[in-house]
Amino acid sequence: MVSVSIEIARLFPQSEVYAIEQTVSGTSAIEFNYGRFGLQNVFSIYGTAPEILHRLRPPHRIFIGGSGGGLTKILGVCALRLLPGGSIVLALDAFEDIATVLSWIGDRVRREPHWSYRIVQMQLSRSVAGGNSTRFDALRPVSIVTIDRHLN
Repeated sequence: MVSVSIEIARLFPQSEVYAIEQTVSGTSAIEFNYGRFGLQNVFSIYGTAPEILHRLRPPHRIFIGGSGGGLTKILGVCALRLLPGGSIVLALDAFEDIATVLSWIGDRVRREPHWSYRIVQMQLSRSVAGGNSTRFDALRPVSIVTIDRHLN
């Protein structure tokens, strides 16, 4: 979440970015980097997402980079708070988290058909020198899930 919040703030300087971080080191890194880049639109908040979300204004966009095991609860609160026309984006690397999101989406769409989703899986490779040649080593794949709340 540290680098994502900084990059979003840099790309969209008119936006307000609230970075919820559950570790002191993560909060410190966010604060260091927004100071380093001279950003005025990042607000670092120490705590956990489900509880903190109730204190913030309803968002247009939500990025979830980690859940600390509370993904279903976080998604439930996000769905309540997200403005119509907004999106939730998740970066997931575990099959169990993907299954949790797909189950949550299935339940949500059955009750409220103005939700939709799409999934993209990315896998990058890094060059590695080996003797007189260079080869690619695959990095762990990441699934990006985008959940959209359409206007009613």
